[in-house]
Parts: sequence; structure tokens; C-alpha cells
Amino acid sequence: MYWADELREIAEIVDAKAQKARFNEFVAELLHKNMVGKDAELGDTLRRYTLGSMQQYRTRYLLAKLAQHVEMAFKGMSAPGTS
Repeated sequence: MYWADELREIAEIVDAKAQKARFNEFVAELLHKNMVGKDAELGDTLRRYTLGSMQQYRTRYLLAKLAQHVEMAFKGMSAPGTS
């Protein structure tokens, strides 16, 4: 089964609590495992990063996302736009 099919099945769940619980399971199973698997790769890439190793617009984007994350952590926010 493809992940899009799983999301469609989750969307069809009528009970909001059950739907949220199943969606959280889906995220934990599929997305979180992939993110953990990429952790070492990200660490290695950041250790080898220099100003000339990435296009300037990508560097600006990366720095903006890091600044956003730090600001959200400082304010105790879990997602952009939440308070």
C-alpha cells in the first residue's frame, strides 16, 4: 500500500480522536523513521558545509529556517503561526 492510500483511509475515519491517533501513528511509522535515518547524513553535510559549497539562495534559505526554529523554540511555539 502506498502512503497516499493510507492517508486517504485516515481521512475517511469519522471519529476525530481515532483519526488523529491513526495519523500520529502514520507519522511515527513513516516520516519519523525516515527523518531519524537521515540524521547522520544531515550531520555530515553540515560539518562539511562552507560558503562556497552551496548556492547562495540555498544558504539564505537554510539560515532563515534555522532562525525560524530558534525563534519558535524561544517563544515555546510548536509550529509556525501558533502561539
